[in-house]
Amino acid sequence: MRLFVGIPIPEKEKKIIMNGIKKYLDIPGLKWVAESNLHITLKFLGEVNEEKLKRVRERLKNMESHESFNVISSSIGAFPSPSSPRVIWLGVKEGYEEISELNENIEEEMKKIGFKREKRFHPHITLCRVKKYNRDIDRIFKESINIKFKVSIFNLYRSVLYKDGPEYSVIESYRLK
Repeated sequence: MRLFVGIPIPEKEKKIIMNGIKKYLDIPGLKWVAESNLHITLKFLGEVNEEKLKRVRERLKNMESHESFNVISSSIGAFPSPSSPRVIWLGVKEGYEEISELNENIEEEMKKIGFKREKRFHPHITLCRVKKYNRDIDRIFKESINIKFKVSIFNLYRSVLYKDGPEYSVIESYRLK
């Protein structure tokens, strides 16, 4: 099964995000993330068998010693850059260091059971993928979406790919202190 570790976005904040982007939903060439799928990825694991899943769950339990923390959004950006966007995201201002530390510790735990480390990590909420660029996209980067929430859990998610887009389900939640 296809798995990743992520921080869920509370429902209220998902609504704020969707309200902030609704005027851009009709821009051609963009594939928007479904409201239900908004999250902050901590680690993409890929295909994992049942035996390895058990070890993943055990290792993620070790992360429950992390302190809970607040997240405040920053500006909208893009990978690799706003001038050549492939992924458009909402950044993290407050909570950036805490998310990065949690990611680093998860990377270390997953490395112990055979997962490769990511080269770079940049905490963000993916908003959409750019299939075909057009100038209307540039308007998105001027948008301001302000959310604030407390991170007290992270989840191990299963991702099932469908023609209309992925569907995520929580396999297990891990509570922070």
